Amino acid sequence: MPAMHATHVQVTTVHQYRTLDALTSFEGRSNMAARVLSTEQAKTSIKKIQSIISGGLADEIQKLDSEGRTLSQPDVWDGPLASQFRDSIWPETKSALDKAKQELDDLRDQLDKISADIMRAGGGS
Repeated sequence: MPAMHATHVQVTTVHQYRTLDALTSFEGRSNMAARVLSTEQAKTSIKKIQSIISGGLADEIQKLDSEGRTLSQPDVWDGPLASQFRDSIWPETKSALDKAKQELDDLRDQLDKISADIMRAGGGS
């Protein structure tokens, strides 16, 4: 992705940034003026989401995985419902958990980039 350079930036107290030159957006369209708004509430929410993803939520997903693997062992639990759990319920649930964890990791990475962009643009106060 080519580097984007903003010039002629105006900053207001709520950290609005409007470029006067054309910029290429993520979709590849050209915008004559790009507005970025970053309030303290936005920065606080970003930090909270990052903390939730990195902290307790990731740990809880790991705990669910551990317990699901334990229940999937025939020497721990067996019978018709255990077989159903082992053969379909747990594999589907495990797949959904893995996908959710990956999506949360991707979200955390995007929020890291957003935070860095806010700081670079002068919204670090």
